This record gives sequence, C-alpha cells and structure tokens, in this order.
Amino acid sequence: MLDACAQHGYILRPSEGLGDPYKQAIYWRQSPSIEQIEQKIASLEAAQLGFLAHCLRIVGPQHGPPVTKAIPGLSWHQWGGAVDCFWLVDGEAIGDLKRKVNGKDGIWGAFEIHITEQMNAVGRRAIVMAGPVLADDDEEKEYTRGTLKVPMRFWKVVACISADSGEEELLAYGVVFDQSEPIRTKGYEAMDMNDYEINQRSLAFITELRGVVFPDVLMEADVLKGARGEEGKRIERKGDVELRSSSKK
Repeated sequence: MLDACAQHGYILRPSEGLGDPYKQAIYWRQSPSIEQIEQKIASLEAAQLGFLAHCLRIVGPQHGPPVTKAIPGLSWHQWGGAVDCFWLVDGEAIGDLKRKVNGKDGIWGAFEIHITEQMNAVGRRAIVMAGPVLADDDEEKEYTRGTLKVPMRFWKVVACISADSGEEELLAYGVVFDQSEPIRTKGYEAMDMNDYEINQRSLAFITELRGVVFPDVLMEADVLKGARGEEGKRIERKGDVELRSSSKK
C-alpha cells in the first residue's frame, strides 16, 4: 500500500504500529472528562474486565487533543492490524487533515471533518459509510499476485446530528468519487489524486448507482433529496459542499 502511494507521489511514513493496552489507555484518557473515565472503568469492572479497567486507572491523568475513541482492548493497534502514518512533503511531516498542500484541500478524506465543524455536529461526531461502485466494465490491472478489476468510482455518506440551527436535527450528505478520467488520460502510475472528480449526490442516486439501501430516516435527512439531488454538484474544495437543503436555508 505504501509503495502504491509512493508511485503516485504521496510519501507516507509509518509513525505508530503495534501498541500495548497501557499506551492505548494513555491516548484514550487524553480527552474524556473524569466522570466519563470513572464510568468507563466501572463498566469494565462490572463486565469482569479487570485488567482493562486497571490499564485505564494506572496510567493516571492525561491531557491533550482527542486521539482515539477506542479503549484498551478495542484498538486494532494492539493486535497488529493497524498502522498510523504521516505524509512527508518536502521533508516535513504532515499529519493535519485541514492543511493545504499545493493549494489542495484533500476534500475526500476531510469531507466528514468539514461537515461536523460547519454544521456544529453534536459531540463533533459523524457516522461515515463508504464503499466501491463495482461495475462489469471496470478496468483490469496486472498486479504481482494476479489480475484484479479496479473500481473507477466510490461512494461515501456522512450523517451527523447538527445543532447549527439551535435545535438538533439529523443531516445526511452523499458524495461520489470518480477516478476514471485521470486513469484514462494519465494511467495508474502517473495520475495525480488531485485530478479525481468528486460530486455531491443524493442518497437516492447512490442507491441507484450501487444498490445499497439506506433507512428512511437517512433518506429524509439527505440535504440533496429530491430532484435537486439527481443533478449533483461538483466539489473541488470544501467550501463547495452543499450544507443545507434549499428549503432550510
């Protein structure tokens, strides 16, 4: 994966690999209140998970920005199934998703962060669903272990509880990412990720495109529901995102 990113000009350096439950406890304790911490320790003890409760207690007070929502025992880092990386740009480590590099926003990866900030999402939290759009005519590419079809499009749906209007309300946003044009014109090795096309689309469009079915409550919360959503909206920077339906502006 890191080699593939490097071929496209994105140098990623691993910064965190295998981690023990004590380190996870330190990271988790950086942001919750003492009441939340005590409640979590009590719930672990009630579930007879004394060692994990011990990890949270023994590391003591910690302070810092939110790093993880995973308590000890629930992080993939503890099982060797995750690795954190930073982006190396001109010898500088870039770990900030809001940082622009060469004037680019990185909207695909920062889409949900932008929404939670702009719409005053409760707890600064959002639910993210995403997946590939598998098509019969997807191009095939030779890899070391064989030939694979490469999806040309991907979808993402972000939902959050917004308190922006003074009252809490559920809002949902859909986007479709298309890499077919840069692959066609530049090939896999030379294409620039900034050339990808991103369009904000309705959830109904994503259902038609991929067949994934969303619950009615999300369909109703879609800011692009109805005929407007079928038209789509090209997203080139975070400011292009339609944050509210026209009826609620």
